[in-house]
Amino acid sequence: VPDGIPAIVPQDLFDRVQEKLAKNKKAPARHKAEDDYLLTTKLFCGYCGAYLCGESGTSHTGNVHHYYKCVSVKKKRTECHKKSVRKEWIEDLVVSETMKMVMDDEAIEAIVSMLMDLQDRENVNLPLYEQQLREADTAIQNLLNAIQQGILTKSTKSRLEELEATKEELETKIACEKLAKPKVSAEFMTFWLQRFRKLDVRQKSHRKMLIDTFINAIFLYDDKMVITFNYKEGTTTITFDDLKTALADQKTGSDLDCSTAPRRSRDDLLRRFGYDICGGFMRLEPEKQRCQMELHDILKRIDAVPAAEGAAITQLRHEEDDEPYQVWKIDTGGASCILKEAKGFEEEIYRDILGVLNEGCVPDVYQTVADGERTYLLMEYAEGEDLHRCDRARLTLALDALISLQARTWESRELASCGYSFDKSLRDRERRGQFLKDPLLEEAYALFMRAYSSVPRALCHDDLLPFNVIVSDDRAVLIDWEYGGILPYPSSFARLIAHGEEAEDALFHMTREDRDFAIDHYYDKLLRERGIAYADWRRTLELFLFYEYCEWVFVGHKYGDTESEYYKKYLPLARRQALALIRGRAE
Repeated sequence: VPDGIPAIVPQDLFDRVQEKLAKNKKAPARHKAEDDYLLTTKLFCGYCGAYLCGESGTSHTGNVHHYYKCVSVKKKRTECHKKSVRKEWIEDLVVSETMKMVMDDEAIEAIVSMLMDLQDRENVNLPLYEQQLREADTAIQNLLNAIQQGILTKSTKSRLEELEATKEELETKIACEKLAKPKVSAEFMTFWLQRFRKLDVRQKSHRKMLIDTFINAIFLYDDKMVITFNYKEGTTTITFDDLKTALADQKTGSDLDCSTAPRRSRDDLLRRFGYDICGGFMRLEPEKQRCQMELHDILKRIDAVPAAEGAAITQLRHEEDDEPYQVWKIDTGGASCILKEAKGFEEEIYRDILGVLNEGCVPDVYQTVADGERTYLLMEYAEGEDLHRCDRARLTLALDALISLQARTWESRELASCGYSFDKSLRDRERRGQFLKDPLLEEAYALFMRAYSSVPRALCHDDLLPFNVIVSDDRAVLIDWEYGGILPYPSSFARLIAHGEEAEDALFHMTREDRDFAIDHYYDKLLRERGIAYADWRRTLELFLFYEYCEWVFVGHKYGDTESEYYKKYLPLARRQALALIRGRAE
């Protein structure tokens, strides 16, 4: 009887599945999967980017040999001449190097730290409810203190009952969030990851589990391969010539202990996790080596600068630690420009805000080059020096540059969602507040968060340290807009002046007179005509300066680095500022 028994699966879905099964019976490569090519879909040709697929062949002795072969070579699609590679050899090497990473305690610690940070970012409600609960507790305690001092009115009692109800509601919401999205502890993550150390890599199922969990992609060349792991910038480069040398040294009994990896900070591990692995030892490779090939390919695609491929190229270095980073100066003889990898929200900021404003206080962007997941910007090279040795004339140029951008974007609704938006920045600051671990700082931080949510917004460079201001005789240029957006207006100004010190040998030198001048100049040129009272401006500024002082407190507690020079320097500053803010509110 047709349809005599109700169908569990809809008829159209059943028909599609049957059609798929019929096609699979005739699929020419279906039996290749039975040979367990573990790197299928993860192994790519380093020259043309195509997959390397499983191949097998029978020798004259009757033995079957298995290989990985570039699809482009197999189907003769391009001029790619990538050689085939033996299956057993490449899989053994990948598994071996992955196990070395799994056995590295620092690597596991870095992965756990990033997973915890990701977990915090994904649950945006819980940190907000917890922050609101702390504020409610503080307000209840303040009312109880007032009652103990004899201040008891109808409004006091009403307010106390309202706060108690709010607290109960927040505790219910927090409990529901924790039940809906249970938080995995760092200890459990560490335990789970360390289980992989017990795998028997001789078993196919264990090898497959290791590769599926940790390997994102492998780019294979004839002389090396680049492994990308499943975490931020987890890239490993294995050079076969060095590998052969290392293995030869091992056979002669050479002592490789002298080549062990230098100790690096957790921040370094989080920023980049690149290895150059040679046999039994490893060393962290420089950032410059990691993208030489990408740079060569990108230069060939630049058409905004004539003869770019034959230009003199210099990789720039961080001012703070002299480490190279993804910025190059290109000199073509007649002119200079900058090529840099766009970070954060930089591409969007230049495209949707700075390019539209067309102000002379930001670099012009000549060309944008997309290269896979990365984007590079070819832009104007700004002549001059940064502002870390501050003087009145250069400071005035820098302030006027910031003021001109903020005046044009004051309370802009059209640009509010571009780049590093207010909502994103608010979540970041709420999350950072969890790492203060000090009741005094937490009370002042609640005042800051209220101000952050209520003051007018304008275009801000959320990392406007003096290093990011280039000043010449008649112009200041604000650079590195990774975290730019329409944010509470004091953000950029507070960061610019917060870390200045009077000592001549300080990292950021700024006299007290220049600091006072900057505060008044910024108010006179931007805020006065917008109806902001000077007293309100000063109170708001002190709250944003307090946030700046808390930055190293966040870092110290989050990463357990409370012995660092910056933590010990900024914790007392933050506490003094917090005490002044709380006393000022009471007055």
